[in-house]
Amino acid sequence: MQAALAAALAFLNDAAAAASAPDDDEAIAQRTLTLGKILRVLPLPGHPGESLIDIDADTDLPALADVAPFVVSAFVQQSDGLTKALLDDASSYVMTPGERLGLTAVTLVPE
Repeated sequence: MQAALAAALAFLNDAAAAASAPDDDEAIAQRTLTLGKILRVLPLPGHPGESLIDIDADTDLPALADVAPFVVSAFVQQSDGLTKALLDDASSYVMTPGERLGLTAVTLVPE
């Protein structure tokens, strides 16, 4: 799981580093972290992880219902101390051009 998430973050970091036009809709979409993107890369039993490399605006990303009974959430801790929680299918975090994300922890909790 850590390797898959680290590869996804590397992809997003590259997209943010290459963002020469900060207001370009395609560039914004590439550097936007969503729970759907996390669900796409996260290998879960019965749900093999996939890469972010070949996604585009027409790619259907998985939803929380697609990985049930698993519950997945993600937290982005910003440099200003605020944390953005990605808890549902509509949650997203838009990286600013040049911003980098790092993976600090993957936690699995039985319910």
